[in-house]
Amino acid sequence: MNRILFICIFFISHLSFGQKYFERLLHIGNNNFLYEGDYLHSVFVLGDGSFIAAGNDKGTSNNKGAFIIKLSSKGDSLWTKFYGFDGVKMIKLLNGNYLLAGIDTSSLYSSTLRLAEIDSNGNIISSHKPIYKSKPTTEYFNTLTQATDSSIVFSTYTNTSNGFVSTLTKLKKDYSLAWQLSDTSFSNAYIRKAMVDELGNTWLVVSKKLTLYKSQANFVKINAVGKIISFKSMISNRSLNLRDFILVRNNQLLCTGIGNDTVMLGAPEKAMAIKLDSNFKIIWTKYYSPYESWYGDNITNILPCNDGNFALYGSITHKVYSGINYLGSEAAALIKIDSNGKMLWANIYDNGQMYFDNNKGWFDGTIQVARSVVQNSNGDFLLVGGKEFLVDNSNPNRGYQSYIVFTNDSGYIGKNKPVSSVNEVFNQNLIQIYPNPANSKIHIISDGLRIESLELYDNKGLMVLHKEETGEIDVSAFPSGLYVIRCYTFEKIVTLKILINH
Repeated sequence: MNRILFICIFFISHLSFGQKYFERLLHIGNNNFLYEGDYLHSVFVLGDGSFIAAGNDKGTSNNKGAFIIKLSSKGDSLWTKFYGFDGVKMIKLLNGNYLLAGIDTSSLYSSTLRLAEIDSNGNIISSHKPIYKSKPTTEYFNTLTQATDSSIVFSTYTNTSNGFVSTLTKLKKDYSLAWQLSDTSFSNAYIRKAMVDELGNTWLVVSKKLTLYKSQANFVKINAVGKIISFKSMISNRSLNLRDFILVRNNQLLCTGIGNDTVMLGAPEKAMAIKLDSNFKIIWTKYYSPYESWYGDNITNILPCNDGNFALYGSITHKVYSGINYLGSEAAALIKIDSNGKMLWANIYDNGQMYFDNNKGWFDGTIQVARSVVQNSNGDFLLVGGKEFLVDNSNPNRGYQSYIVFTNDSGYIGKNKPVSSVNEVFNQNLIQIYPNPANSKIHIISDGLRIESLELYDNKGLMVLHKEETGEIDVSAFPSGLYVIRCYTFEKIVTLKILINH
């Protein structure tokens, strides 16, 4: 009787856990998502544990354009409102409302910026079309922030006959023009992020493409009246494509993006973080390879965490060389680091729709990206973004769907594999393997730990086998030698050594 009661409690507890953390695809709007669709780009947590998320519908129906969706703490949709223009970014204002930014497109070659202030119920409080250009042009929005005096700073980029140019604009609290800066340093360069400090100075991270395989990082400081007071370019043998930054203690910059150590054809671009002092002098640079053969192609943002650490997010690409070019797909990724850049853990999310070919990589071309992440008071993370996928391998059309992931404070949802964790331990009699040495099958017994998956690594550190939820593995095809088995459980990663001897 007691055994039956224990089993029932165990089952109920696991059932409730599965309901709490999840990943989910959402389809918003009335369009055919196979060819158009929607994605989420911004998210905020409310006091009652629910969420406000903003996105853009890429369909062709009357619902086309910016929308806001309210999600319950369980990820259920409570309401959705559309606004009739294309939305690309939303921030929370000091007055508690939200500012949704996007563009009104009147023709293929003409668009104007739109800013809409919206309350927490999705109602438009005011709408603005800032006029700061003498002639119509096609504007593309990049970054948006609010200063402590309630002024708004944003950047756009515009196509020209010689490429494109980025522009930085500051609006007063009534949305009238304060100043505009278009510098030669911003030619063919993206102003990735702008932040305003307590003195009213604006800090910029600018990414400039030098060659096909090399990007240059530029750092800019601008005073309150729009004058550049500090500028530094980072040119080396490395490629630095920085996407986001935050100001930390003493106005140090903590940046994230992608880069590589060697600029060469096909060199992998890794997820990275770089810390600089207030004079743009490098304090440290860290590259992250949380999983063998994974490249940080789209690590785009950084989030300060409740515990004083930082979360990097976006996507990580697994590339495989087809003999002609590199193919691969992106999985949403969340990487946690401490203030010294040490990786604490990393997780990937693929919604179960990535396809592997003998562990050599994905081939279906799907792209799944976390565009925004927020952390609630319990430390749980909500990731929002989009899933872009090929209809089939012979059809160039892509579809989109909004995508959300709700995780615990270790980025775990109950089925994804933590690819690196501070909870990794070498076997302390938690998991037993036999026989050892082995020449055919290895049996694995856990002491109270449920093994979600396991991986086998050779003596060069290369993963040679991956299996889900298994109590044994066949090693008869592997050469003799010393191997490492990594067993992934919910609480920790257990590492064991095994000798294969034929």
